[in-house]
Amino acid sequence: MLKKSIVLWSIAALTGSGVCCAATNVAPSALTGKVMTVLGPVDPADLGVTLPHEHIFMDFTLPLDAPQRWKLAERRFPVTPADRALWETMISMGNRAFLIRNIWNNRDALLLQDPVQMLAEVRAFKSAGGGTIVDVTSIGIGRDPQKLAEISRQSGVNVVMGSGWYRAAWHPEGHAQRSVESLTQEIVRDLTEGVDGSGIRAGIIGEVSAMDVTAGPQETAEMKGIRAAGRASRLTGAAITVHQWMRDGMALNRTLNIFKEERADLSRVVIGHIDAVSGRDIPRLIAILNRGVTLEFDLFGTPYYLTDPRLDHRPMADTIVALVRRGYGRQILMSHDICTKLQTQAYGGSGFDYLSTVVAPYLLKQGLSDAEVRQIMVDTPRQLLTLVAPRQ
Repeated sequence: MLKKSIVLWSIAALTGSGVCCAATNVAPSALTGKVMTVLGPVDPADLGVTLPHEHIFMDFTLPLDAPQRWKLAERRFPVTPADRALWETMISMGNRAFLIRNIWNNRDALLLQDPVQMLAEVRAFKSAGGGTIVDVTSIGIGRDPQKLAEISRQSGVNVVMGSGWYRAAWHPEGHAQRSVESLTQEIVRDLTEGVDGSGIRAGIIGEVSAMDVTAGPQETAEMKGIRAAGRASRLTGAAITVHQWMRDGMALNRTLNIFKEERADLSRVVIGHIDAVSGRDIPRLIAILNRGVTLEFDLFGTPYYLTDPRLDHRPMADTIVALVRRGYGRQILMSHDICTKLQTQAYGGSGFDYLSTVVAPYLLKQGLSDAEVRQIMVDTPRQLLTLVAPRQ
């Protein structure tokens, strides 16, 4: 478990706060200084320990009648009878290890839809001192405002919902033909009025995919989504969280340049999945940090690639320690990116409390102070989730 001092500040941040009542239609400017959760605006001081990149409900599957979408997602389309059988296999403890090695080819693993199970997962996080979960499930991959609101009500954990679009494989039909203005309007509506007439509002933009980013003059559908996210951030005061794998510096720098062109504040941009390069290239990470963004190490506890040392918590945590010691502690976030059943405790995974029970104690053992760990797990997410004044 966490050191007693960390547990105390985690719980103290929640004492007396609870979660807010149903959202009301308030002008964006009136929300400056608040955090928008699925149950309405809350005081930033009430967030406590925050997981900035998770999925409570999600549909990460792809349709069998659209092989082109599998190609866009870089997944192997199930052609043979064996492939189809694997796709339809239900998870059990007897086949869990096999399915971890084939996780993107099993439908059951890619569905997070059971509210009873996910309520138990979220309550485990709260029991470990947790206060807030940011659900960055984008449009088209199973975002469910009503279920998120019910989870928040029953668990007492604040839930912040995302807006925007993920990778092109999951874009709705006709999405590529939409204008940046149309995309911007939808994100702004999610943040200021609510999703699909529900009155339940998003509180962050993302996760927005930045995988299909090119250097040429013709912008891809994902690049239009990036531009819309930057524009919507400026118009609403909400932060942006980005999905990418840092395959090359050009794509990430082009993404940040698009945000700058839209006059978005880079200090309110989170670059996700930094784990992909953790420990390999500290100077490269520092160069990104020097642009003012926040780096998110959000694959803690991930079981997929058992032979990949980058996805063990130690090299990721050691990279965080190195960056904190170089003065970048205010620009670091941590999370789990739970997006499959096999990451949940019900199916033998680490769950939402792995950071609190395993990673935070390791960071302390490596010499970080309580205040430095608190900065990563409480203060920086609170600052990013707090809405700032909109700009035209």
